[in-house]
Amino acid sequence: MGDMADLAREREFDAWLDAHFREKHFNKLFEENKWETRDKQVLKITEMETSHILNCMKMITRSGDTWRSEWYPLLKSEYKRRERE
Repeated sequence: MGDMADLAREREFDAWLDAHFREKHFNKLFEENKWETRDKQVLKITEMETSHILNCMKMITRSGDTWRSEWYPLLKSEYKRRERE
């Protein structure tokens, strides 16, 4: 029983560690106004295709603002800037 409990604690710690580093990674991207795509490509928001920006905004909205919601204002600002050009 002890081995199973140790294994469970180890998995829980590994999950926490993964989440911690993922959060730090996304915080850094946010501070640099960058977006990471599904295939792990990192793009400056200003270099994203307009259609990609709109799709990201839609995904955030559909998630009920539970997924990358902090990026919404950055994406919206870039979209609005392009509309004015």
